Amino acid sequence: MFTPPSAIAILTIVLASRMPAGEVSLAAKPLSRSGPVPAANQWVKLDKAGLKRIDAPLVYERALKSFMVLGGSVNWAEYPKPHPFDELALDMDSGQWQNWIPKGKDWGPRFGDCKAPRWKSESWGLLDTEGNCRPNVTAYRGIWLYSQYALDADSNRVYFYARGSTFCYDPAARAWKDLAPANHPGKAGGTLLWG
Repeated sequence: MFTPPSAIAILTIVLASRMPAGEVSLAAKPLSRSGPVPAANQWVKLDKAGLKRIDAPLVYERALKSFMVLGGSVNWAEYPKPHPFDELALDMDSGQWQNWIPKGKDWGPRFGDCKAPRWKSESWGLLDTEGNCRPNVTAYRGIWLYSQYALDADSNRVYFYARGSTFCYDPAARAWKDLAPANHPGKAGGTLLWG
């Protein structure tokens, strides 16, 4: 039986591309260090934590003591419009998603809309127009993760397999890395099953 860490309870997230603004998109039992702890099994609406994402990986990163959204698919035409950053960490004290912008980049504020570099096209790839290693969240028809990602608790990295690419995300470094293996399950005559 899974027992969540004492600093966090259970989080359920629903990310949908057609969810109207203001609708409940995230429900959680927030535990603020500065306020009282809600009773167990109590759902609390987080008004400031709505997102518009499809197929968005959600992980709990224990070193940071935070739930994280790592990308997800965003329509090519929607990406230039104001939106939060691709990687987000849930700030339980404020009840909203914090932009988890790479260190040394001035792409926006801690909370709210940001202005990160785009990609050259809707084609799948791991480099944006400035040469930063980041999965193209605007790839035509989505990234196709199908839950093919896993958090390695020993290295505190999240590993992904999508569209023939194997890559990982390091939340502490706020950095993506293309692992670029010599082959992948499709080329090796198999498929990848993990979850």
